[in-house]
Amino acid sequence: MTTINKWPSRYFKARNLILIIVFICLFAAAYSFLDPDFPWHMRHGTDILSGNFYFNDPYSYTMPSYKYIDHSWGMSVIFALVYSKFHLGYVGVAALCSLIATIGIYIASGNAIWIMPLLAASCLDNFGTRAQATSFLLTATIIALMSRSKKNIRMLAISIPLILFLWVNLHGGFILGVIYLWGYWIIDILLFSSETVDSKLKMHLFFIVLTATLVTAITPYFLGTWRETLSTIINPLNRYVLEWQPATRVTSFSLLALISLFFTTLWLTKKVRWLEIFTILLLLNGLLSTRVLPLFALSASFVIVKASNKFLANKMIDKKRLLQILRITIIFGVILLIIETILNVRSKIIVSQLAYPENAVIYISKNPHEGNIFSILHWNTYLLWKSPKNKVFIDGRMIPWRQDTKPNELQNALQSYISLSLKNEPIKPILEEFCITRFLWTRENSPSQLINEISPINLTEELDKKVWKIVYEDEASVLYERPLPNSCKNS
Repeated sequence: MTTINKWPSRYFKARNLILIIVFICLFAAAYSFLDPDFPWHMRHGTDILSGNFYFNDPYSYTMPSYKYIDHSWGMSVIFALVYSKFHLGYVGVAALCSLIATIGIYIASGNAIWIMPLLAASCLDNFGTRAQATSFLLTATIIALMSRSKKNIRMLAISIPLILFLWVNLHGGFILGVIYLWGYWIIDILLFSSETVDSKLKMHLFFIVLTATLVTAITPYFLGTWRETLSTIINPLNRYVLEWQPATRVTSFSLLALISLFFTTLWLTKKVRWLEIFTILLLLNGLLSTRVLPLFALSASFVIVKASNKFLANKMIDKKRLLQILRITIIFGVILLIIETILNVRSKIIVSQLAYPENAVIYISKNPHEGNIFSILHWNTYLLWKSPKNKVFIDGRMIPWRQDTKPNELQNALQSYISLSLKNEPIKPILEEFCITRFLWTRENSPSQLINEISPINLTEELDKKVWKIVYEDEASVLYERPLPNSCKNS
C-alpha cells in the first residue's frame, strides 16, 4: 500500500506528452477557422503599430463620432506583431492562442494530468484565435495564486496588481478577475477564515485586492474600458452573436463529464466556498452564453482536482490499482480529446470554405470605387482588414454601441441594420444618405449563413436593377455597383 504523494517518475514524464497533445488539438481547432473577431483585431493592431491610436471610431461611416474603446487593444497589437511584423501569419497567431490556453490548462490541472484532456476538449467549441485566450490563462493564474499562495503576501502584493494591469489592457475579461478577488476576500477570508487567518493578513489581502482593482484604471482609455466592457455584458448580444447565445444543447461529452464530476465533488465534500460559488455562477452564465463555458470548465477543474487530491492523500491506496485507473482515465481522455477535435475541425473546415468573401474583397481592393460599401454584418471586419481603404456600415465591434443624436450619423447602427435586414424600413434612404455605391451580399444557402449572427432577407431584391449592376459574383458572394450619385459629388 502507498499514498498518493509517492508517484512514479514516469507519471510526471507523461505530463509533457499530454500537454503536447493538448496544444496540437487546440491549435487544430484555432487554425481551422478564421474567427470573426480576428480581422478587426488585426486592423486595429496594425494601425496602432503604425502610430494611429484612435479614440473615435475610424472604421465606420455611420458612427464616426462614437468614443471608440478597444478593451483588448493589447492583444490586437500582439496579433498584428505575430502575424505581420514577425511574419508568422495565421499559423503563428493560432499557435500563440493555443500556447496561452495550454498553459492555463496546465495551471488549472495542478499536475493532475488525467483531467487535462477533458478540460481541453471542453474548450474546443468556443476556442479560436481570439483575445479571450488571455482571460482563460489569467483566470487560472488568479485562482491558483489566491488558493495556493494566500500567505505569501509579498509575492501577492506584486503579482496580483501586475496581473490585473496586464489583463485590463489585454482583454475585457479583467472584470472576471476583479469579481473573483473581491468574492475571495469577502467570503473565504472575511467570513469563513476568522480563526485561521489573523486580522493583519486580512488587511494585507484587502489592500492587495483594492490595489489590483484600482490599477484597472491604468489604460489609454482610463475608466472607459470599464464602460465599454460593462456595456458589452449588459447588452443582449445573445440575440446577434453565436458565441453569446444560450447553450441549448451541449455536444461535448467532455464538458458533460466535467459538469458531472463537479457536482459529484460538491455532493461528496459538502463544502462550498467562493471557488465553488464562482464556478456555479460561471456555469449559470455559460448556459446563457456559450462563450463562458470554457471558463466554467477551467474553474471546475480546480475544484475537482483539489478535492480528488485531498481524498486520495488521506487514503491508503493500492499502487498498482491506482496506476491502472490513471492509465485508463488518461487514455480514455486523450482518445476523447482527439475524437472531439476531429469533429470540431471537420465542421469548421466545412464552414470556412465559403465563410468569407475572399475573392470578392480582392476584386474590391484592386478596383477602387467612389462611395461607401454595404455588406452583411460579419463580413465587415474582414473588409476592414483586407480592404483598409473602405469603411463599413456596421461590424462586430459596434453591436452594443449607442450614442446621442449627431448630424449625418446613426444613433444605433445595429438597430438600423436589423430594421433593414427585416425590411421594417426601406433601404433606399440609407443608400442615399451614406452615399453607398457598392452592395456586397451573400449567396442564399451559402455556408457563410451559418456564422451570420443575423440572418437577413435578401436585400439585393430592393436594389433598382436599372442602376445597380452585378460587377462580380462567385459561390460565396455577389457584388452590385452603381455610379456615385450627383448629390454625393456635390457634398
